[in-house]
Amino acid sequence: MQRNCKPVWAVRPRGRVGIDKLRLKGKVYVRGVARGELLPTLQPVSFLGGVDPQTGKIRDQQHELYGVSLKGKIFAVPRTVGSSVGAYVIYGMSKRGTGPAGVITQTGDINLVSGCAVSNVPLIADIDIRTLLDSRGKSVILNAEKGFVEV
Repeated sequence: MQRNCKPVWAVRPRGRVGIDKLRLKGKVYVRGVARGELLPTLQPVSFLGGVDPQTGKIRDQQHELYGVSLKGKIFAVPRTVGSSVGAYVIYGMSKRGTGPAGVITQTGDINLVSGCAVSNVPLIADIDIRTLLDSRGKSVILNAEKGFVEV
C-alpha cells in the first residue's frame, strides 16, 4: 500500500502558492504513457466474464461499475480476480480498441500484469486506489516510464 502520497506544489498566477496537482508514485510493471479519464473502483474485477470484450463495458451486475465502459479510460482497480484467461480478454480488448488506455492497481497480480504486457497497456502498481476515488472522471496522466500518476 502506497503511503507517500505527496501533492506537487506549484506557483499559481499572481504568485499565490497552492496545491495544483496530485502526484502518486508507484511500481512500473508495463512501461508507457497514457492520458485519459480516471475510472477508479474499490471492487476487484474479473476480466473473464465480468467485462464484455466486444464493448469494453463491465457486465458483472454485482459490480459498482456495471454498464460502464473501460474504453480509453485510465482504469484504477485494487486487483483482478478469476481465471488466467482474463489476460487474453485484456489482449482481445486492446486489439478491438475497447480496452483501457492504462491501468493503476494496488496489487500487480499475474493475470493483470500479463494481460497488460501482451497488450502494451501501461501499468503501475502499489498505489492506494482510495486516494483516487474523489478524482473519478478527471483527466490523469499515467507515466509508466517514470513511475507516477498525476491527477
